[in-house]
Amino acid sequence: MRALTYLQRHPQTGVYRVRRRIPKSLQPLFDGRCEFIKSLETRNIGQAKSRALPIITEIQQRFDNAANAPQASEIDDPITNSFTDDSVQSSAQSDLGCGGGEDTGSDDVNVIALDIPSSAEKPGNRSDEKHLSELRDALLRTREYKPKTVPDVRRSFDLLIKLHGDLPLRTVTRGHVRELRDVLLRYPVGGSISKLKQMDLREIARQEWSRTISPITVEKLLGFVSQGFRLAVSEGWCEENPRSGLIVGQSKTSLKTERSDFQEHHLKKLFLSPLFVGCSDNQHASEVGNCRIFDHRYWLPLSALYTGARLGELAQLEASDVKEENGVWFLNITKISAKNKNKKSLKTKHSERSVPIHKDLISLGFLGYAKSSRTGYVFESRYETPRKLSHEYSKWFGRYLTAIGLDDRELVFHSFRHTFKTACRFANVPDEIHDELTGHRPINVGGWYGERKRRLEYLSEVIDGLMFDGLPIEQMIELNRR
Repeated sequence: MRALTYLQRHPQTGVYRVRRRIPKSLQPLFDGRCEFIKSLETRNIGQAKSRALPIITEIQQRFDNAANAPQASEIDDPITNSFTDDSVQSSAQSDLGCGGGEDTGSDDVNVIALDIPSSAEKPGNRSDEKHLSELRDALLRTREYKPKTVPDVRRSFDLLIKLHGDLPLRTVTRGHVRELRDVLLRYPVGGSISKLKQMDLREIARQEWSRTISPITVEKLLGFVSQGFRLAVSEGWCEENPRSGLIVGQSKTSLKTERSDFQEHHLKKLFLSPLFVGCSDNQHASEVGNCRIFDHRYWLPLSALYTGARLGELAQLEASDVKEENGVWFLNITKISAKNKNKKSLKTKHSERSVPIHKDLISLGFLGYAKSSRTGYVFESRYETPRKLSHEYSKWFGRYLTAIGLDDRELVFHSFRHTFKTACRFANVPDEIHDELTGHRPINVGGWYGERKRRLEYLSEVIDGLMFDGLPIEQMIELNRR
């Protein structure tokens, strides 16, 4: 008997199955039914071959038992009672080149579904069975994610495990991932983290929230799950990617933040607020007083406004990155660290650049602040890493804006970057120049030629020519000189 004679692929679903015709002489012993059909629940030919062998052997054993029984009443075969209409499927000859044999390919509706799994298929009997937690760890070992991405990868799998348990990979279905999607689209943002951790995910999804995770973020989290299952399929740990074909859609309560520029009245209100002219004390920066603060809280907004740099780029600047060349002071935004133990990351390859320091920043005393660092970082803080500083300061700055009355949701720290680019356009700075200053991909082909860099002297003139309407810079400089 050639085992693969009975291996077929369903013409509509592509799922492999075993289909074997019952010899006519034995059909009366199986209530007149004519075929055995058993789905192998896989579209992978290698997996199908492995699963088919024990099932075909089992079918043959049943035939032998039936042939040796003196009469039909002596056959104790539970599968004769498990026949359902769901097991009646149109057949197609195998595309493996192994058709023929006793299987005629008939579409006779009298078939038997072999519902008793062989020992090779029974859950828990596989010593090499992989689970979701193991897939998460394997994905993190095999792919080089940026440090800031690793928590999101863990989060995506941990939420799936919290929702359904640490399932074997072969048992994870699209339904499991679909429910995760639905829960994430209903998951709130801006609430109490400790409270949410104590709640069941399904309970969270049942409640009404004013703001929920955006579809973009949900797509990203499910993307990590998909990457994991692509790895699992390639390693033979499962047959299908349950994330494949699942559409995220839209959430009615998701918050889509359009980042806008700081307008003239915004800049005036912000830089005449207590943090920049005098606050109550170090712990109450938004309350009016006589205390002057000159730490990272003061300098990060000004540095972002005058350089267009991202918060993450500024946070990881080291004192040695503040350089001078031919009389021009500039920030050297680079992945190279003066300390080998420090790891830097930039968004793109174009993010490495030299940005001259605006004359107003120098007049405010930025150089003295940058060179006075005790930790090696320009923007010293109580946070242990630049990444942590970037994350926490972004949230703190949002709260500060609200506290001083700038509660427009479109205004965030990243708005300084947009404001800088707008100032460049108003100053008629060519696109390729302000793209170079902000670390964007050059628009013009000429910007690529030879990867050439503009002379610092010219870039310094461009930077010093930028003006920000509403910024009370003269008043701030005079205040700092007192």
